[in-house]
Amino acid sequence: MVDYDRVRARINDLSKRFRIREIAIDPWNATQLALQLQDDGFEVVLFGQGFKDMTAPTKEWEKLVIAGDLRHGGHPVLRWMAASVAVETDAAGNLKPSKKKSVERIDGVVAGIMALGRTLLRRECGSVYDTRDLVVF
Repeated sequence: MVDYDRVRARINDLSKRFRIREIAIDPWNATQLALQLQDDGFEVVLFGQGFKDMTAPTKEWEKLVIAGDLRHGGHPVLRWMAASVAVETDAAGNLKPSKKKSVERIDGVVAGIMALGRTLLRRECGSVYDTRDLVVF
């Protein structure tokens, strides 16, 4: 069971340290949290869990893993989830992580794929770093 009040409080706490540009959510069972986060001033975007939304970032995630370019600091929970992921493929070759086929929880990997998907969309719009270097405080 998810304590959405704790999730909301944690997101608000993290926003004090990080500039959160948007929050992608699976629209299933998250309507109240999405509305609350919008009231808190966050941009909330819906991110479906079907082939349509998940295929491109899942394929990109797979490329990063195979190339050894996915950096997670050896986080043990994410490593455990990654070892548990199974994917579904449809007749057109689309991919998505499958909670039905996976042997354990995979939520962290799904969240990473969703974040990558939003990053890929933003990349098409360009980046502030196209015109300047990283600013460190």
